[in-house]
Amino acid sequence: MKDLPMIKKNLISQMINKLDRLFSLQLAKKLFKSQLIVIMIFLISCSNNINEPPKISNYNSGVTIIGATDYIDDTTGFSFEKGDKVLFPNMGEDYKPDFFVTVATNERGDPLSVLLWSSDWPDKVSDSMFACLNCESSGFGDILFDTLTYIPYSNQYHYTYAVSPLVGNVYAIKTSNNKHGMILILESYFYQNSQDSANGFYRGHVKFKWKYQPNGSRNLLFK
Repeated sequence: MKDLPMIKKNLISQMINKLDRLFSLQLAKKLFKSQLIVIMIFLISCSNNINEPPKISNYNSGVTIIGATDYIDDTTGFSFEKGDKVLFPNMGEDYKPDFFVTVATNERGDPLSVLLWSSDWPDKVSDSMFACLNCESSGFGDILFDTLTYIPYSNQYHYTYAVSPLVGNVYAIKTSNNKHGMILILESYFYQNSQDSANGFYRGHVKFKWKYQPNGSRNLLFK
């Protein structure tokens, strides 16, 4: 947009020439006014884009999928600190998951639902907790996730150690290192492959968008 003044001058000159030729026609005058308005909007928009600095978030964010591994007793979890999935159990991992995915079953072994779980650890290594922010008024989860600028306190919502993630739900999360994040569920289901079917094992799959505030505050802002 370095040539914006020259572009502006040329556009105005063209409009004046049109007006000289067609001034006697009322229809032409209306057309000219419409074109001039469009050009003014374009010029103002360009000017605003030049002067406005790009917005930078003060939090980390991304999209992640967690699910079962190729080993029947293993699954994957998610670490906000790492910003990626990690194995569960996390033998030798530098990062421990804030939660992992599993499948809830009844006494007969029939699947009930996918679960995101944080408390199934020896000596409660992970103390992460979930709070659903839109379960009582389902819908508009994507809007809530994109516009919420403050993760609620634990006394504002019921926090728990496990949730059954539904597509469109937004969850605030107190992480294992006592910081704060948020996820929006994009996909959630359980399934079996041929090997799983033979031994009655079900695998969970969850895809989600996430935000994480590494500075310990609950603010999710732009600067």
